[in-house]
Amino acid sequence: MDIARTSELSGIKRWLRFHASKHTKGYGSIDPYTLRDFNAAEILSPCLQGAGMLLFPEADMWLLSLDQRGAHMLAREYRNVRGKKNTRPVALFNNVLPNLLEFPEMEMWDDPRWAVFMEDDEEGIGRKMRKAFCPPESVEGNPCLDYIHHIILPWFGKFEVVREDEDGGNKTFESMEEFAADYQSGSLHPSDVNEALARALNMVLQPVRDHFRNKAEAKKQDRSNGHSNGKTNGHNKEKSNGHSNGKSTGHVAEPEVDWKFARAKDGVLATTGSKLSIRAIRFKISASVQENGPRPVLPLAHGDPSVFPAFRTAIEAEDAVAASLRTGELNCYPPGVGLPAARSAVAEHLSKDLPYELSADDIFLTAGGTQAIEVIIPVLAQPGANILLPRPGYPNYEARAAFNKLEVRHFDLIPEKGWEIDINSLESIANKNTTAMVIINPNNPCGSVYSYEHLAKVAEVARKLGILVIADEVYGKLVLGSAPFIPMGVFGHIAPVLSIGSLSKSWIVPGWRLGWVAVYDPTKILQETKIAASITNYLNVSTDPATFIQGALPKILENTKEDFFKRIIGLLKESSEICYRDIQENLYISCPHKPEGSMFVMVKLNLHLLEDIHDDIDFCCKLAKEESVILCPGSVLGMENWIRITFAIVPSSLQDGLERIKSFCQRHKKKLINGY
Repeated sequence: MDIARTSELSGIKRWLRFHASKHTKGYGSIDPYTLRDFNAAEILSPCLQGAGMLLFPEADMWLLSLDQRGAHMLAREYRNVRGKKNTRPVALFNNVLPNLLEFPEMEMWDDPRWAVFMEDDEEGIGRKMRKAFCPPESVEGNPCLDYIHHIILPWFGKFEVVREDEDGGNKTFESMEEFAADYQSGSLHPSDVNEALARALNMVLQPVRDHFRNKAEAKKQDRSNGHSNGKTNGHNKEKSNGHSNGKSTGHVAEPEVDWKFARAKDGVLATTGSKLSIRAIRFKISASVQENGPRPVLPLAHGDPSVFPAFRTAIEAEDAVAASLRTGELNCYPPGVGLPAARSAVAEHLSKDLPYELSADDIFLTAGGTQAIEVIIPVLAQPGANILLPRPGYPNYEARAAFNKLEVRHFDLIPEKGWEIDINSLESIANKNTTAMVIINPNNPCGSVYSYEHLAKVAEVARKLGILVIADEVYGKLVLGSAPFIPMGVFGHIAPVLSIGSLSKSWIVPGWRLGWVAVYDPTKILQETKIAASITNYLNVSTDPATFIQGALPKILENTKEDFFKRIIGLLKESSEICYRDIQENLYISCPHKPEGSMFVMVKLNLHLLEDIHDDIDFCCKLAKEESVILCPGSVLGMENWIRITFAIVPSSLQDGLERIKSFCQRHKKKLINGY
């Protein structure tokens, strides 16, 4: 506050031109005299930063980014005013590197992945580089290339990319021009660049880690700054007896404890877990809803229509569960892989659509489709392995891969082709360490249903690459158009398939938590490679679906009438038609493909027509606040500036929600010249 009191406002504003602002696209672009007025926080910011520098006079040198030059100059002026001519500490200024993530600046402070920090360990650097935005064949606006240009090449005089011979072999670049030309030509894959950049950054940071690990004084300084375990322990070096005479009690100073579990703060769950969960982002957006608002909240973010009476499950399913519970024989632990009768019932149910028969040994029961993902991913997560995931996709796959240190490589779904898989890209992103690919059919979040011909091509590519196919088919019965659902198991003789299914979506009972993994492997490849045995071993040390639900499964599958599915599909089809029609009538959003299955549709935000909307998350939060409508932002699904809308809701509520979205867009539309 003393800096603020002794400084002229014009002087503070003069240094503000070095500061970043959410209203600008970069540093040093604010004109303090002509552009706009500053708010109080912006005025106080350089004063606060300058005070921080003056609080540590024992420092020999400050290493600052260029955007802090204004604060440093303000601190120097303050020292002169107060008669302190000492020039210490010396300040060195470095170039401001861009955000590593493809997010607007307003979001980056909430996510530690946006930059590399001195405290990052080797694993953390690798994780950040794998997530870093590195668009293929693009040099402009590529943050990874800026790191190479400003850090790696000046430090080492070269940049080395290590690859297998079959992927092009090792390459060494001694200039940015040489590297940029090679990258722009497409001969370098982004994942190779990110891996090489992580390796180089870890080499740069290793001396810093060694310094703080090996030198006692450095450790002490590091702890005093709160870096040893994330925070100070709060204890004084010497306890006071609490009397006014200030005499010591004579207690010996308590040694600081290096809590080993504190390292969890840098783990995947702590740093990125909330970014990989639809549930977490949905709760974040729901928090924007005004309490006691005048209108009911409309949940268009997730696929659980069970709260609506029109979507009540089949009476046969309810009767089967009640009868199972009343036997009194199913209160026990089940086998890890599931009750034999239930496994046989699923095998018989799935075999109806296959050219071969499944047996009970091909079925593993799980606590919903979510646990099926949790089972499969660790089985495949061997050291150095990677998996191919669709973009957009279901984030639980990416989350499980991250938790199990399984590298993720994305292939795109093409909106203009009905969200078909970009098959031509599969071979270019896969390598000898690729173990599997995931397809979701019918698709969540896009609402597409893949044809026989398209799935056959996927199987052929999987065989060529020597990988298995994980087929997420939980929406298999929810097909709305004329295109039939084709189970991936039809192509099991070409490439082995692990299929994920459940009662949750087709029977509208997500709370019952019953799913399965089906092994479509008529050639027994997964048996020979012990994938099936590994699944068994995992389930033997995992949780189980409720025994009485397993006991009811044979009757649920046998007795549920086709009329139930026709009723549910009829409701979804009506709602999907309304959804697609109303989106087409809204200038500010667009839908490239009419949904054919599942419960969802992906919608693009035309942000160039909207004002004060920064991205999809900002759109969803402001919509929730102003209109009490909850949507799922595309960022969590891998598609920024898109949104996912569920039409699994009664038609009247859906129409109300879409009208509210339209009103919101019109209220935030960009004003043209003269305000029109």
